[in-house]
Amino acid sequence: MGGFCDAHHNSDRKVMTELKAMQARRVLPLAMLVVVRVATAIDLAPNDELVRGQTAVIVQNGEQQSMNIDQRGHANKAQAGQNGQEQSGDLRQTGRGNVATLQQAGIDNNAQLDQAGIGNRMHVSQTGGGDQALVTQSGRDNRADITQTGSGLNVSVVQRGNGNRALVNQGGR
Repeated sequence: MGGFCDAHHNSDRKVMTELKAMQARRVLPLAMLVVVRVATAIDLAPNDELVRGQTAVIVQNGEQQSMNIDQRGHANKAQAGQNGQEQSGDLRQTGRGNVATLQQAGIDNNAQLDQAGIGNRMHVSQTGGGDQALVTQSGRDNRADITQTGSGLNVSVVQRGNGNRALVNQGGR
């Protein structure tokens, strides 16, 4: 399993490096939506169960952004970055590896996130004016790290079964 996962991890890193370089050169237009890979890899879990290794990456810069990721089953993992004005969010994952990372920097942040079962973990970072978040995780290992710095702030974390842990840092301007 390691070689397969390492190859995809390195591939993801290369793609993100290239996206950042393209943004720096302003080759990516403002508020462009980039979906790198969704539900493409197949792998074996430690218990030899066949799983789909999903990954979704969205990078948005500019004004009037919006983002929506919906992944249903197995190895999940989603990353989203928004920089600019009028950001938004969503992001639902159901069942297995889970892991969600969201960074929003700008004027009118928002999020909602949602993960259902097994690996869970969530990292949310919001800076700017509007903030908000609303994280819901359901069952198994859970964990949520949320950082907000802005003037609107607001967070709501609901974790139901198993490991639970939540760390919320808020600092207003």
